[in-house]
Amino acid sequence: MKIKKALAPLGQKSRPLWVQGIVVLADPRAEVTEKKPPEYVKVVRLNELANYIKSQPKRLEAWEIGQIEAEIKKKIQPN
Repeated sequence: MKIKKALAPLGQKSRPLWVQGIVVLADPRAEVTEKKPPEYVKVVRLNELANYIKSQPKRLEAWEIGQIEAEIKKKIQPN
């Protein structure tokens, strides 16, 4: 949610910026017991992450991705 809030200025009111929550289990021995799967967060193992990302529908154009990349760099890199 912090990423979504930080990038909110890049979203347009007619088309808000989509941010997908993902929990990545880095330990292959990790087990998750869920009573009810999370609605807005996907849980994947590290070895499944790339395929999961690739399988997602295209939501952004290349220029939008470039804007997001620039905004993230501004927020994490010192001036």
